[in-house]
Amino acid sequence: MGSPITVPSQYDEAIQRRSHHFEILLGLLKILLHDVQADCPPTTDWLAKSAWAIARGEAILAYTPDPTEPADSPKASHVLALVRVERVRSAIAAVLDVDRNFKGLSPDGVSDEEIQLACESIVATMDLSDAVGNAEFLAAMAAIRAVHRRFHPD
Repeated sequence: MGSPITVPSQYDEAIQRRSHHFEILLGLLKILLHDVQADCPPTTDWLAKSAWAIARGEAILAYTPDPTEPADSPKASHVLALVRVERVRSAIAAVLDVDRNFKGLSPDGVSDEEIQLACESIVATMDLSDAVGNAEFLAAMAAIRAVHRRFHPD
C-alpha cells in the first residue's frame, strides 16, 4: 500500500471549488467588517489571505490550479468571538462607576487608541484553547448529527 497523494483542487467539481471559496471570502468579509466597525487597521495576515483569495478566485474562473496558500494559514477557520470596542467602553464606564480605586477618572478620559491597544493585548495573550476545543467538538458533533439525519431521516 502506497502513501496517500493530495489531489489538486482544480480537479474538484467546479461547484465544490466555488462553494469552498465562497466560505473563505465570507470569512474574510466578516473580518474586514469587524475591523472597519472597530476602526482598526487590517493585519498583515489578513491582507496576505485576501491577496491569496483574489488569486484563487481568478484561478477558479480560469479553471487553473489554485495558488499556494500563505504560510501558517489554516484551511478553514471561523470567528469564535469578537471583542467589541463599544462593549469595552461600556465596561469601562461600569467599572469606573463602582471602583473607587479609579476615583477621578472618567470614561471619556480613555482614548480609542488605548482601548484598541488593550483589546489587541488581551486577544494576543488570552488562552481560549478550552473554548476553541469545545467549539470544534460541538461543531464536529453537529456535522455528524446532520449526516446521520440525512441517512436516517426517521
